[in-house]
Amino acid sequence: MAFDFELTFTGLCVFTLKGNREQPDEVDVLLVRTTEPEGHTGHTGHSGHTGRGGNVPGNGNGSGAGNGHEAGHRHLPRLTYQAKDLTARSTTSRVHTLVPGINGLQMGQRDLEDKGMIEVEALKEPVGMTAAWGPPTVPAIVKAPSAPAEEVWLNWVPSLHAVAPAVPAPIGQVPFFNLQQTQVTAWVKLTQGRVEAAEVARGINGQYLIWDFTSQVGGALNRNTSQALAGRIVLRLENLERPVQIRLQGNDGLVELADLRPVSDRQERYVVRASITNLPDTEVPPSERLVHFAQYYDLVPNFPPSDIRIPEASDRLDTTSSTFCPPGGHT
Repeated sequence: MAFDFELTFTGLCVFTLKGNREQPDEVDVLLVRTTEPEGHTGHTGHSGHTGRGGNVPGNGNGSGAGNGHEAGHRHLPRLTYQAKDLTARSTTSRVHTLVPGINGLQMGQRDLEDKGMIEVEALKEPVGMTAAWGPPTVPAIVKAPSAPAEEVWLNWVPSLHAVAPAVPAPIGQVPFFNLQQTQVTAWVKLTQGRVEAAEVARGINGQYLIWDFTSQVGGALNRNTSQALAGRIVLRLENLERPVQIRLQGNDGLVELADLRPVSDRQERYVVRASITNLPDTEVPPSERLVHFAQYYDLVPNFPPSDIRIPEASDRLDTTSSTFCPPGGHT
């Protein structure tokens, strides 16, 4: 029986598109490089948290508040998958760590820091992509899904250029366009499947949260850029007969995943799941002001700290995890 595959991205990652918006030739997901600020004293992420001033060395344009903006914790890029889905062709020696999963199954995990380009390919499947956007008839004033079925729209992944106009519009070559490659620790090249959003954040009242992108200087904001935020980007591939390969550079080699259940257990369609995360290295309390979002601006050469825009919500975030670290877009 055929199986499906889902690859989920969350944390500090930026997706870019090559070609047509709805049927792109290529989608790339850039994992932001972060460093632990010297003299780091903790990250609360709560509304009202103040910047640490200019005496702390930062990363690029100052993710450690070197130029005055609020610091985020170091984020760790990881690839995680169920060990039972790993084929014998996969590389495991010295690069594959087993960790216990919450479902009692062993999870395989790999460090993606400084791994360069990572390719994802479904073997012997036709090349082609689609991207889930709201219909062109949806007015720009729509700030949040009107129903759960609309959570898949990539509209809820904020474009850095749209929310912070000092970020230049994407020009140049895929995958970085005019972003700094040196501030990207790894990037994932996608040429097959459907890319969509997932898990749009809600408040404790159950309604979709609307986030304002406020300036760190004076709290100024532009209500036209306010919107709901998705917590994840998902690549979906369906009706696969052959394994999916995630190819890393150098000695880290190959992660190959497939439905490896005995034939007798395959009465129901199976979903092979993997995730690529770039999340903080320590627990971060839920917050109304996502200060770690400031680290996206380290990707932009010579970005002025006064033009940084950080998402801030008017209500408390309802989350089952301690960290909400939404992906962004350069589209």
